[in-house]
Amino acid sequence: MRSRSTNATSAMVASVVLTALIAYTLIHPLMLRSDANAVATPVPVKETPVMVVSEVISPEEVAEWDLFGESSAVEQAENKLPAPVVETRLMLSLKGVYAPDDMDDGWAIISADQGKDQSFMVGEQVTGGVTLAKIEPGKVLLERNGEMESLILEKERLSLIK
Repeated sequence: MRSRSTNATSAMVASVVLTALIAYTLIHPLMLRSDANAVATPVPVKETPVMVVSEVISPEEVAEWDLFGESSAVEQAENKLPAPVVETRLMLSLKGVYAPDDMDDGWAIISADQGKDQSFMVGEQVTGGVTLAKIEPGKVLLERNGEMESLILEKERLSLIK
């Protein structure tokens, strides 16, 4: 009787021989396909025309070319930036907000002068001369006298103080 190590060795030799046979079967047809008499033919190369520059271009001239757009367009874009929004000093408290992706469908719960909580939608008047302009997660923007002011949710305000 053969020992286990002899059986294991025989199995290993058989798997190596089988692997070599499979590799030969797969690679041999590929070797027959290559044409040993094939000669590489040179590919003609076109000469690249050389541009001769007779004058040197100054950096100032390049700057005048407006390669990245006109500078007046940048100035116009800067003028359209929204003014910084300051926090309102009105005696209002933001108690809650519902701000979906479409900000026009949201609402905010605001109380005035520690009074009754009321819900408001965008465009509604909160108090005299103050309109709810925009609802965002954690805050709302109020329009007062043509200027924007922010009103921060009370829990957010507490986290900012810490």
